[in-house]
Amino acid sequence: AFFFFKQKTAYEILSGLVGSEMCIRDRYQRRVHGIIYMMKEANDAELFVGNIPFTVSQDQLGQFFAKYGELASVKLLERYGKSLGKGFVTFKNAADATKATAANGTDFEGRTIQVRLAGEPKPAYGSSSYGKSYGSAPTPAKGSTAFVGNLSYSTTKETLAKYFASCGKVIEIRIPLNEEGKPRGFAHIEFENEEACKKAIALSGNDLDGRSIKVDFSQPKGGEGGYGRRRGYGSGYRRRPYESSYYQI
Repeated sequence: AFFFFKQKTAYEILSGLVGSEMCIRDRYQRRVHGIIYMMKEANDAELFVGNIPFTVSQDQLGQFFAKYGELASVKLLERYGKSLGKGFVTFKNAADATKATAANGTDFEGRTIQVRLAGEPKPAYGSSSYGKSYGSAPTPAKGSTAFVGNLSYSTTKETLAKYFASCGKVIEIRIPLNEEGKPRGFAHIEFENEEACKKAIALSGNDLDGRSIKVDFSQPKGGEGGYGRRRGYGSGYRRRPYESSYYQI
């Protein structure tokens, strides 16, 4: 739904909707929370605090930040009477709020909390501030096997062997096939060592049989990133059995 107001009373009106019968559906209540958050005017004295233990009360949250300065208000976000693990802490002056951002990445009742000024965006993935708030970014995949995607269905093992020969010794090439015995458009190439694999990755984006190929380190099952993992709709992933009958051999 869309609401249009001529005056700045929208914030108070929407705030009153949270928890009401109109917000009985969880998804709608989350949207209203999001609208309220976006409508809030920037306040240099307000902090966003995330990853708060669900057992922590609003009073405990206030006591934790009271050491940084005098507080104006503390709001622990809840849904149906249960903590969402995030909230807002407002100080009476901006200097104390800035000082309190030092709590970012520190332990609070067994969890590493995320603290930033409410007007600041979430840290960029992989940045130093992201690592402090959310833990270090996953280590990039390594190894001697490359994943090659966006292949032409006419590309063969021989073509791949010839194309990547300049990178180093190729141990094995696997091209997965579908149930009809036709190539699925990607392959795994095992090289003698990691350096050869890196040289192959440097060819990503080049043309092979009329297609711009994608080359990256092959990801193990359950790994993150890379081109080899395709996310499906709904819960979980659909995987086909990687049996010998499903490969060009």
